[in-house]
Amino acid sequence: MNKAILFLINGLGVEHKESYNIYSGEVMPTLDNMIQNQLFTTIQTSATDFSSAYQIFSTGSKQPLGLSYIESVWDENRFSENPKIIDFQNQVKAKNGTLHIFCFLDEERVFDHLKAFIQSLELNPEQKIFVHVALMHDSITDYRKINKMIYKFNYDSMISAKIGMIIGANVLLKPEKETEFIEFQRLFFRGTGEKWSEIDRKLETLYDAKIAPNEAKGFCVRDGFTLKENDSILIFNYEDMDCKKLTDGLLIPPSYFNLTIQTSTFNFYSLFPFKNNPSIPFFYDTLVSEDSMSKALEQANLSALIFAEQKEINNIYFMCNGLSNNGTNRIQYAAIDNGILNHKEQMEAILKNPTYPLIIINHRIDDILDVESMKKRLTEIDQNLALINELCSKLGYPLFVSSLFGIKKEIIDPSTREKVLVDFSSTVPFVMIDPNFDFKNYRLGGGTTYTLLGTCLKTCNPAMNFPSFVKKKDFVTKLFFKK
Repeated sequence: MNKAILFLINGLGVEHKESYNIYSGEVMPTLDNMIQNQLFTTIQTSATDFSSAYQIFSTGSKQPLGLSYIESVWDENRFSENPKIIDFQNQVKAKNGTLHIFCFLDEERVFDHLKAFIQSLELNPEQKIFVHVALMHDSITDYRKINKMIYKFNYDSMISAKIGMIIGANVLLKPEKETEFIEFQRLFFRGTGEKWSEIDRKLETLYDAKIAPNEAKGFCVRDGFTLKENDSILIFNYEDMDCKKLTDGLLIPPSYFNLTIQTSTFNFYSLFPFKNNPSIPFFYDTLVSEDSMSKALEQANLSALIFAEQKEINNIYFMCNGLSNNGTNRIQYAAIDNGILNHKEQMEAILKNPTYPLIIINHRIDDILDVESMKKRLTEIDQNLALINELCSKLGYPLFVSSLFGIKKEIIDPSTREKVLVDFSSTVPFVMIDPNFDFKNYRLGGGTTYTLLGTCLKTCNPAMNFPSFVKKKDFVTKLFFKK
């Protein structure tokens, strides 16, 4: 078996013209030298975050498996065939309370599926249904699209449901958004908070303030949706989301609210199972991808070692096993929080270990909030790249340098204290340093980050027919293209 070392700088991409200038040869001299002097190409990616990036890398698709499944249910009008949904329908009717649906919105099909689901319940027209929209979008440029989708849903005469509140998904899912979450609880339980009847004006103010949709604090669109006993709550989710913060926050509101409501009377359900709250009943079982990194490794009789931050290992594990928590021993994980990547002797011993033909090193820049910190992080990553490159050169191992996604976000410029746009989205770099492939005889073709995985696996086991960036030059190409 051969070796392949994949060094990932997740979040880094090819800067767009309108992007604030972050990357330079001074910030990342090692990478800059590689781009100039090694085999280099760019990769297209539709991923916008670490989770979707690893899903594409492992399975070849960004689309949630649940979205595809519900698409077929919607197309064939089969919601009413599910006995769990029928049971939920009967419970909602018997309790005669308000039905609250939390909809995690990222594209219009979500609303199409939701409308069909609501119609399949055939509730009494007098029974209230409120949809609370959690925005998943991470760019302010999406506000116009969001406004059109919400307007279309809110004024659809075919359904009786109305939008109650709009909120950034991160407020409901991210632990660090504690203050904003308490404001959401106050709005939901007590009806006190920001209210906007003209949604387009509110979205415009968020755009002007450069607040990403998924970061927006909750605001009320219509009165009368506050929680009451015997209400039903449905989380309209598509995949294995971590909604424990949301469900716990609805079942156990802050004691200083002095509420008399009995939250035990709430009727909870979700579309698909939650990652960390399995006690909530759900309508559809977890889906597993037929394609995954772990299956490809098994097919090629290979094993891999993945270095990542401790907090990301569970997420990577889930994606690399085809969106499943039932993995194989083909992939092992090591946390980088202790700085192991910078220990030369230890890293040399790990790279030489024959147990792992494929080693993947993860770095990230998508969590940085200001320009100087991002440049500092890039320089630190570049220094680690120099170390790994030195070891690979000494040991004769191929080294691939790339990124699984590029960020598009607003960060602070300390010199002006204003937000600037960093746009690395859609295209990321790929550098290949392999003594077996040179400029004279080989070139790099196109592909996606799924091709990146195939390239790594094919390098480890050339007998396998995996997709690869590496292409052999024909005679004409050799004649007219010389490096």
